[in-house]
Amino acid sequence: MSKSVKFFIIFFIGITVCLIGGLFFVDKTFYKQKITIPYLEEPLQTGISAKEKNILFFVKKYHDYDIIITPQARYKVHAAVLSKHRYFWCIDGYLAPYDLALGWGKYAKKENYSKVMFLQFGRWYYYFYPSAEFSDVGLYSANTHVVPCNEKVLEGIKKLRKHNKVYMEGYLVDIEAATPKGKTFTWNSSLSRDDSGDGACEIFYVTKLVSEYGIFE
Repeated sequence: MSKSVKFFIIFFIGITVCLIGGLFFVDKTFYKQKITIPYLEEPLQTGISAKEKNILFFVKKYHDYDIIITPQARYKVHAAVLSKHRYFWCIDGYLAPYDLALGWGKYAKKENYSKVMFLQFGRWYYYFYPSAEFSDVGLYSANTHVVPCNEKVLEGIKKLRKHNKVYMEGYLVDIEAATPKGKTFTWNSSLSRDDSGDGACEIFYVTKLVSEYGIFE
């Protein structure tokens, strides 16, 4: 066998090994399909009839509490994550382990929301703006108590980071819970984007979440 033939065989084997190895070690994210996040200029809220509420309610259990979650409206939102805060304790931490401060419309754009400072604690959010130009931030943002419908949606919430764009759909809900000993818990969602103060947060039972990390439902 001539030297040129041997060289060609060795070269061919080397290329083949490299290609096969590449199939195992190449970054799989290269092949990941780009996620299209549904867009809404502002949150979309639609009503639910009394009859539907009696059909759509959800039941959960937390220690001695029997929990009934009653939808009050269908809700969809596309927003930027302005801030995210984890809650661990008590029944509200079980139901909604994360609050998301969400911004839509002009405050889904980084050039606007980056001028405002957002803080979250005690199930509230606070914002501090540098000038009157940003005084409307409360009309385009909300602190949202996010109640995941299952572990998959919870996984999607956990992955979210500040500045991410996210689309979520589900229900704004009221929550009632009671123990056999008479201890009660009540948590009602806001149904307005224009309110402020105590009771102004949305309690959002999320059935689908779409972000750059995937589709979770």
